[in-house]
Amino acid sequence: GTFPEGDNKTCQTPCSALCGDISACSKCGGGIKQPHAMPARVLLSLLFPGHILFVFIIFTVKIMSTPSFLFLFFYLIAATIQVAVLLYLCQLLVYWMWSRGTDPDNAAIPYLTAIGDLIGTSLLALAFLTLEAVGDTSLENLEDIHHVGHNKHVRC
Repeated sequence: GTFPEGDNKTCQTPCSALCGDISACSKCGGGIKQPHAMPARVLLSLLFPGHILFVFIIFTVKIMSTPSFLFLFFYLIAATIQVAVLLYLCQLLVYWMWSRGTDPDNAAIPYLTAIGDLIGTSLLALAFLTLEAVGDTSLENLEDIHHVGHNKHVRC
């Protein structure tokens, strides 16, 4: 593997990876050529409508209700953190693999999938624990609705 033309920086800060091409961002030396920052921001912005639609569909099908504001807030915070971390790690991992001569198309995906599962599950568990601590009741009926009809025995 080789680095893209004019781009051989293997170690970047999260700010430069996500906002490096914005000239107004002086914290990370904005205005530098950063070809991957704009696609990363587009992916982060697509997260919100996609996840909101997903949550409303799941709530409508499973609970026949709508999610509380707190549930949606903590869920979106967890999803945003997960995607931002994965986008940053993806850039680091791909450049590191290029520097070692490894094809990142084949080698990076298993690592990113495993890390994404770990981060996503951990953040979602933390969100649920936080919701329970603040007394959110939007998921109270989930277990009752899920198990309706599953305890009946079928006799042959």
